[in-house]
Amino acid sequence: MAEDINVTASPDDKSSAPTSVTSSMITPSTTHKGLELP
Repeated sequence: MAEDINVTASPDDKSSAPTSVTSSMITPSTTHKGLELP
């Protein structure tokens, strides 16, 4: 069971990792720019 979960979490984590990083990088970037402007 532990191996089955690891295999399923491996591809899911890899696909979710880049999406989460990109969203996190864009969110602070936009907020920083918006907060710095005003």
